[in-house]
Amino acid sequence: MYALTFQFGGECFMFNRQLFDNAGLNYPTKDWTYDDLLEMGRKLTNPDEKRYAVRVAQNHIFYMHGTYVLNFGGPLLDEKKEKALFGEDPGAIAGTQYNVDLHLKHQFTPPAELREQLPQGQNYLEAGFVAMENNGIFRHNTIRKFLGENLDFAPPPKGVNQRAAVLGNAYSVLSLSEVQDLAWDFLMWLHSEQGFLETPQFGAIAWPPVITYAKHPKWLEPFEGTHVLDAVDVWESGGHTSGVLPERGEVLQVARAEMGRMINGETTVPEGLRTMADQMNSILAQRPPEWRQ
Repeated sequence: MYALTFQFGGECFMFNRQLFDNAGLNYPTKDWTYDDLLEMGRKLTNPDEKRYAVRVAQNHIFYMHGTYVLNFGGPLLDEKKEKALFGEDPGAIAGTQYNVDLHLKHQFTPPAELREQLPQGQNYLEAGFVAMENNGIFRHNTIRKFLGENLDFAPPPKGVNQRAAVLGNAYSVLSLSEVQDLAWDFLMWLHSEQGFLETPQFGAIAWPPVITYAKHPKWLEPFEGTHVLDAVDVWESGGHTSGVLPERGEVLQVARAEMGRMINGETTVPEGLRTMADQMNSILAQRPPEWRQ
């Protein structure tokens, strides 16, 4: 008995070319900056038409929020992943403030009440309510059904750094399996070039292992005419993990809750980051010695 991979993925900006064309804007490129994002946001946002510039999905410290922190020069965790370092760091504060400002100050993101108007089976980008979505590229399969050739891709903007989250699901073998060695051998084969290229799974998962297969001609066929390789290049040169921690569930709950408070204006960014880091460090300090090996 075994578990198969569902998807691997990397962070990017997926965008609707038609909405950029309508606004008379050039598309995001591999060299675009956070200033460019603000300028685009001003021209793409029109609340009267229920149209907004960007949706920032999975906006927590180990995914999108973490990229804003890193790209503004801030840190996330120490090398051993035993301590959060971003609590009072100026770069972390600047990156988080930019992220929060997209929602609170500039109002470039869709308001919560707009969710009730989403057509069944669609999210904000495919419904035409936003021009861009900052998310994992796993979303491309669903979005393409609605946007077709208008779907294109860009990496996160350049700041002090240009980083992007890279992640994937894990393999597992159930302890009750009577053929554990065979299951592991099968999983290893599925991860090989033969397994990926000669079985249906290659076209079924949302995105292949991003470093090994993301530039393979077979995988890139459906992306012809897009700039998806600009995102892949940043995954290779500046990819960061999505918080691989034994306490991930606990610290993720803390991170999401405090980020929500900042975006809702319930606390300031310096206060929110400090609280987030303190609460995470309280959890990490309880890590058993055997987990520190």
